[in-house]
Amino acid sequence: KRGVAMESKSQMIAIINKITSLLQFSEEEFWLSFFNHVLEGLDKGQDEKCLCDSILKTFQGQMGSLNDLVLHKDGKPLIEENNQLDALKDQLFDICMDVKDR
Repeated sequence: KRGVAMESKSQMIAIINKITSLLQFSEEEFWLSFFNHVLEGLDKGQDEKCLCDSILKTFQGQMGSLNDLVLHKDGKPLIEENNQLDALKDQLFDICMDVKDR
């Protein structure tokens, strides 16, 4: 069980690092700050279930949710980056659901 937790934690960190790179590139400050806070929590050993709950709440359908995020730069949508972000969000969602179900 401990090995699974370490694996999910390292997967989460890898995915969130990729997400933060996309957010930095598009200068998306709000979500960059959120994910940096999550990374800090993971680094400090905060409870993964709590962090996953926070992440999963961002997917919920109200306006301004993570699902609504479209990356732009210089007024233009970043198509490739948005496709990458969508795939990373799906991976992160699945990992968080697994962690929550443990």
